[in-house]
Amino acid sequence: MSANGAPASPLKNPSPCPLPKRGEGEQQPLSQRAVALVGVVIPTWNGKAMLRECLNALRAQTFRDFTVYVVDNGSTDGTREMLVSDFPEARLVALQTNLGFTGAVNAGIRAGKEPLVALLNNDVLAKPAWLAELAGRAQEHSDESIWACVTVWVHRPDLIESAGIALFRDGTPAVLRRTDPLPSLPGTVVRVPGASGGAALYRRAVFERIGLFDERFFCYGEDTDLALRAHLAGFVCVLVPTALALHYHMATSSRIPIRSACWQYRNLVLGLIKSMPAGFLARHLPRFLLTGIRPLLTRPWAGLGWALQWTKLEILWLLPHALRERRRIRGSRPVHDPTMSGFLVEGHSCPTAEKRPP
Repeated sequence: MSANGAPASPLKNPSPCPLPKRGEGEQQPLSQRAVALVGVVIPTWNGKAMLRECLNALRAQTFRDFTVYVVDNGSTDGTREMLVSDFPEARLVALQTNLGFTGAVNAGIRAGKEPLVALLNNDVLAKPAWLAELAGRAQEHSDESIWACVTVWVHRPDLIESAGIALFRDGTPAVLRRTDPLPSLPGTVVRVPGASGGAALYRRAVFERIGLFDERFFCYGEDTDLALRAHLAGFVCVLVPTALALHYHMATSSRIPIRSACWQYRNLVLGLIKSMPAGFLARHLPRFLLTGIRPLLTRPWAGLGWALQWTKLEILWLLPHALRERRRIRGSRPVHDPTMSGFLVEGHSCPTAEKRPP
């Protein structure tokens, strides 16, 4: 706790300094400033080839006032050697073991001091104007704190992969505008519940206020959890439709599909417990307890059903942590909290949220 009773910042290097106006960053040489405007954090794990593409795309950015932090989760494929020899401008944050997406991005956020933090998956290729559009919006709108971009599939760049995240009214995750044609995007910036952690921009003040990503999540659902906490804290998230990136989508986690499905299930339940009103949990949480029963009965040999049952034990193990976080996050908010209605969208099924392009 700080001297005035406020929670201590989770960051080692808080940076409360105001942002320069758009254009001021380019006028002042980087060598004359303590830090860049944006810190781009890229987590990676044995994804050397994809990371090379990702970093080459960053080299092509029209906006140049940024520092790249590559956080390596103990790769054994030569990632670190490639960074030293081919991308000396990137700052390597070397982890001894795989801490997942959450541990890696938290390490990257702590490593920098920039007032704006961009998160970028190693399987995302940012279009040349991606960072210019996001940072430009941030410089001009001090009332906004989180900026979602538009990602499209690498193999179907005419279709939207993500334009923000939310929850359906039954609590299942929603990826906004998934598989919609790219021309269907709004012509201007619009407010959305949350941003996908695979490609987004945040004010450092968001993390200083609500904390970093929950490292117990490891990966999956951590961006929804953070978006819920930011929503409760009153931070505004918008979609910048002119900020575009290509996404290979689940290129890393597709190597471990059953474990990935279990992480998604576990983290969704824990995130709901941490942030959603008690009335919402009473209506919808019992249904989530039945998850995994159908594959257990129809395809018991496949392994997914059994794995999901073991995952329920993980949820029980982590329940005390989730409840402690709930008390910190929600405080004395009412059982039926109208604040959260702005985070919910129409719909009711995970398959809809996760549909893929043809």
